[in-house]
Amino acid sequence: MKMFVVNRKFLVLPVLLASFVFLGCGEDNSQPFIAAIPDTTLDVGTVATVAVNITDANVDDTHTIRATSNDTAIATVSTRDTTLTIVGVGGGITTITVSVTDDSGQENAEATPVAFQVTGRYRAEDVNRDGVVDLNDLVYISERYGHRENSSADVNEDGIINIDDLILVAAVIEGAAAAPSLRLQRPEGLTTAMVTQWLAEAKLTSQNTPAYQRGIGFLERLLAVLPPR
Repeated sequence: MKMFVVNRKFLVLPVLLASFVFLGCGEDNSQPFIAAIPDTTLDVGTVATVAVNITDANVDDTHTIRATSNDTAIATVSTRDTTLTIVGVGGGITTITVSVTDDSGQENAEATPVAFQVTGRYRAEDVNRDGVVDLNDLVYISERYGHRENSSADVNEDGIINIDDLILVAAVIEGAAAAPSLRLQRPEGLTTAMVTQWLAEAKLTSQNTPAYQRGIGFLERLLAVLPPR
């Protein structure tokens, strides 16, 4: 019977090499993933929050979120935890890009960025397009009163700028403020005579919708606090 003698010296290197390879690999990092974010439309002067949904197989990883708007004249964006806060600034379309990085420090720590579009629009009652519905919009309508033109002052888009458009704007102001007060900055051109005339005309119409009544109520309270001029 033949006997084989194994030289133990030749077994050491492969064992050591295997150990070295095992120790050098470390735990693999999984690249985080950002779920698609749908496009959105935002009224100028309003704020929207958007959740960022992140998937990461490394459940103990923490993530840093960054977001940028390519046109801050349309919308700005800020981040807190996994929430984006978007502020409508102006009309138009901007692209917001979101990126996420985990804390692994490895090459695949950053997720593929996700982009979505935000369309900024002025609400119909913001007729002077300054991002807020206020007394200046009433004056803007009064300056075009009776005109038949394609204008933002034609709030209800019936082809003529009249008391109906003015009352719709007044109703929105009423909804934003409990009652007019001296805190509402009085624009040039707004007089008690004008408001009195608006009220008289509004009460002659057959309109009786809740919005119309709110608008009339606002003008009544406005007239009560406006000093004569």
